[in-house]
This record gives sequence, C-alpha cells and structure tokens, in this order.
Amino acid sequence: MGDPSMAKLYTDAMSHFARALGAARSGDAEAAEKGAQELARIVNNLKTAKNDYWATEVEVQRLSAAAWTSFAKGNRDEALTLMRSAADLEDKSEKHAVTPGRLVPARELLGEMLLELNRPAEALKEFEANEKHDPNRFRGLYGAAQAAAQSGDGAKAKRYFTRLINLAGKGDARPEVDQAKTYLAKN
Repeated sequence: MGDPSMAKLYTDAMSHFARALGAARSGDAEAAEKGAQELARIVNNLKTAKNDYWATEVEVQRLSAAAWTSFAKGNRDEALTLMRSAADLEDKSEKHAVTPGRLVPARELLGEMLLELNRPAEALKEFEANEKHDPNRFRGLYGAAQAAAQSGDGAKAKRYFTRLINLAGKGDARPEVDQAKTYLAKN
C-alpha cells in the first residue's frame, strides 16, 4: 500500500463514492455531482503519483457516481453508457488480494439501474455476471431474484430468493428477506 498519503486518497475516495451514490439514488443530483467531481480530483492525484491500480479503482467509482448522477438528472441514456463503462473497466481490473472489498461492484449497480429502467431481462444478465466475480452478495442476490421474477423466470427467481434467505440466516429482519419469503410462499 506504500505511501500513507496515497492510502488517505483512496480511503477518502470510498467516502466520497458512498455519499455521491447515496445522494444520486436519493435524487440529490447536485450533491452527487460534487462527489463525482471530488472523485475526479482524487483520480488525477493518483495518476500523478503513478498509482495506477488505485487510480483505476477510483475511476470506476467516479464513473459509477457520474452514471447515477446522470440518472438522477433524468439523462437515462448517458447514465446507462457511463454505468456500462464503469462495469467494463472494473471487469478489467483485478482487485488486489490485500485491499478491502469494493463497496458496491459496478456490474451490480448496472443491474440495479437496468431494473430501474424496467429492463429486468438485461438486469438479470448483469447480476449473474456479477455473481461470478463477486459471489453471494446480499444486494446482488436480491437484484438477481427481482430481475428473474420481473422477467418471468420463476425458477431462477425461486433459486435466488432461496439463496438470499439462506445467506441472511437468522439475522435481523430485512424487507428484502420478507419479500423473498412472500414470493416463495406464493410460488
């Protein structure tokens, strides 16, 4: 990990990414835009420092934040293009073994965006591709189950909802698990 100032840059990036994504998903495009701009600044600093690995990781975050910012502004085509770019870039970058996990994989965010656009069959493909790279993520399984159910693939929906329930175990009640149980009881 090396230089402590580099560690601060990429840990700051995670906070900016989380805030930007939350703001965009809540409809606050202005706050999301500020977060995306801050991520761009961090990318430039990492590139200047020749820290290519983290520059790429933060660029994926920047593209994802920019995508959801565009989505919040109603620019759906631009949002989808940016989100696909983020997912494709992340696919090319292998996460370093000793680094923390990604907050949200870009391909999972792409699946969620496609669900928001009422394109569940496409969303399912993205969630399934994400499952190969980042398996057993709660949001990924939930997204795949929703996408399968919405696209009419009952067998896959049952499989993903069952996996979600098993993953959650006896943990705290969550609306996603309740939805899974309701779906499975009806199907």
